Amino acid sequence: MAYYHYPIYNNNVVELHYWLNDETHIMDAFVQNDSERYFLSIAKELSRVFNVEITIVTRPLDEGGLKRWFNIMHKEEGKKAIITTAIVTSVLTTLIVTPISTAVESITNEAIEQVFKDHEKEAQENEKTKLEIENIKLDIELKKRQLDNNRTIDENKARFYKSTSRATNVQKVSFVQKNGIGEIIKPEVFIEKDDFQDYIIQNLERIDQRVDGASIEIVSPNFREDAGVWLGIYNGKSITFKLHATDFKRDILSGKVQFKKGATIMCNLVIHKVIKSDKKEYTVGYSVDEVYMLLP
Repeated sequence: MAYYHYPIYNNNVVELHYWLNDETHIMDAFVQNDSERYFLSIAKELSRVFNVEITIVTRPLDEGGLKRWFNIMHKEEGKKAIITTAIVTSVLTTLIVTPISTAVESITNEAIEQVFKDHEKEAQENEKTKLEIENIKLDIELKKRQLDNNRTIDENKARFYKSTSRATNVQKVSFVQKNGIGEIIKPEVFIEKDDFQDYIIQNLERIDQRVDGASIEIVSPNFREDAGVWLGIYNGKSITFKLHATDFKRDILSGKVQFKKGATIMCNLVIHKVIKSDKKEYTVGYSVDEVYMLLP
């Protein structure tokens, strides 16, 4: 059995508070279990995006409404794991209170920048640590682009609020980031039940736009078997995409095709879009289903 030591002054605690309109301090267990499963799924997706292995443990419920404390901890050692786990926590508490129709780029950038500022203060006198933080910044800069219109995050956020709305005695929820002794790190944000609809995806219409003969410059390839995301440049814009062209991946891994970072692929690109409740189109992802030419 693995045991994880939780440092008391770690800032990676998320408090979820169900505010109830009665004095019972009880909540439908099926609703609570479903809601928190979707909340944790967002945390899991963020750990995938930022490539950090985490574990999340809960603490006993506090008095006053119904409160849950989620301690987010890194399983790995080192400065990169510490900073990246702090980013996962900060972005999680930011995205869960952001309405579906709101663009997330600027607010997630702000959350990430604050984490780096906090760690840069600690490293002012240590040049080696400062350099390490700069390298982590570059890595995060590439990975955070996967947050824009992330379907997994949007859908699990919508499911959280839709599930929680089923509890008849819940009047609102709130989220706040704290440290291990309960001190507030980021201000508490309240979501009234009447506003839950702003976080729920309403009858999304999905559209797939196919671009034959697309040219993508590869910035960061991914040859894992689990169809991990690739980073490239398409029409002058950085994008992340899933590569489903298994023959192309197999030819590279076997050595039949020589591949170098910075190469360009000519391919069939699929741009995945949705039309949200505001009637606007949003790009939610990219995928490549066939590669028919590799240019050095």
